[in-house]
Amino acid sequence: MAARMGYLPPAPALCGSNSTSVTVEDDSVLVLPSSPNFRDLGGYVGADGRQVRTGLLFRSGGFHRLTLEEIAAIQRYGFRLRCDLRSEAERNTTPNHWPDSPEPGAVLSLDMGADPRAANRQFFAELMDNFTPAGAFNAMCTLQRHMPTAIRRDLGSLFDSLIEQGRLPAVIHCHHGKDRTGFVAAVILLALGVAREQVLDDYQLSNSLCDKDEAAAGMRLTIEQYTGKIPGQGIVDQLAISNPAYLASALEQIDRDYGGIDQFLESAAGLDAGRLARFRDILLEDPRGK
Repeated sequence: MAARMGYLPPAPALCGSNSTSVTVEDDSVLVLPSSPNFRDLGGYVGADGRQVRTGLLFRSGGFHRLTLEEIAAIQRYGFRLRCDLRSEAERNTTPNHWPDSPEPGAVLSLDMGADPRAANRQFFAELMDNFTPAGAFNAMCTLQRHMPTAIRRDLGSLFDSLIEQGRLPAVIHCHHGKDRTGFVAAVILLALGVAREQVLDDYQLSNSLCDKDEAAAGMRLTIEQYTGKIPGQGIVDQLAISNPAYLASALEQIDRDYGGIDQFLESAAGLDAGRLARFRDILLEDPRGK
């Protein structure tokens, strides 16, 4: 994986483990063992050689297992926005324990729908047509190609919260934090000028951080529930991983439909040259100025 300047990753011993310890170093590095795919998007090199600021923007899976110690650490950290990409059904089935800020607008619920857990009909139709690992791979690529459309209506709200309202620190999450969150995180990193290769690296980092057993069990149950079939391990493996080819499918769809990420950002989020510059000034810094 490409090197990340100034990046302080979660301690590998904690990620995906049963530890209940919380790590907070110098009020800038927060590790939540109960949500192992929680991580800082800072540290990548973006536009003009500037670096994505650490400690401001995070991505994660769900927060349904947070301990009291973790909740207290989150409150001390002072998050001002939680962007939830899950469906309403998911929120009802698996409630969060995240201590949301009492500020108005501190929770942004954006139901993307483009996920097996959100019962995406096209995904299941394609999987049923070819109930094999190859079919699962193709269904995931198709699902990712729908990501730009799934977030297009609400993407402006997220950027408004980050730019105009200055709601930072912020966390963006879904259930496992790999597909929907991975796509939105990719869009943000690309907006900041991070190279596509590094964005793909960040996407597949979920493979080493996610609770693989939980992800596999969840996907197996979801497939059984909506298809009435018991998937083989090969199918489950394709659905539970963060294959960079999945994200690449979404980015290629953006290129085809809009002509590139900049055009997509302007069309979907109103991020013209001026707002894009403001966004970058907020979240990028000159590493030499540290």
